[in-house]
Amino acid sequence: MARTITDRKLTESLDVLAALAVVKDAAADRKAAETVFLDMTGVVDYLDVMCITMGETPIQNRAIADRVVERLKEYDIILDSLQGYQDGSWIVLDYSWLVVHVMLPEVRTFYRLEDLWSEGAVLEI
Repeated sequence: MARTITDRKLTESLDVLAALAVVKDAAADRKAAETVFLDMTGVVDYLDVMCITMGETPIQNRAIADRVVERLKEYDIILDSLQGYQDGSWIVLDYSWLVVHVMLPEVRTFYRLEDLWSEGAVLEI
């Protein structure tokens, strides 16, 4: 049977969809724009969800990343890997099951991750 993102709980009090809502709210707290979630189950076997969002400046991107990390930590969901924080133009938060990309608009336009990973269904969170 194919796995789906709704098949698992991350903690006793939080399932995947609730965690994604926390991510969306955390990004919105720091005025992130155009936050998109892609369901990567069935597309790749190392990741369930990809989140792509953006801020206008490296400072805002760091604030968005910090808020996402802070909010998920409240639910004992701990970051596995962090890349690009110092530069701030493209920050990657890796939680194993979830990868959050926080990008500047010009970086997002150039790399077009939504197109690259278009096999992933857009999740309405």
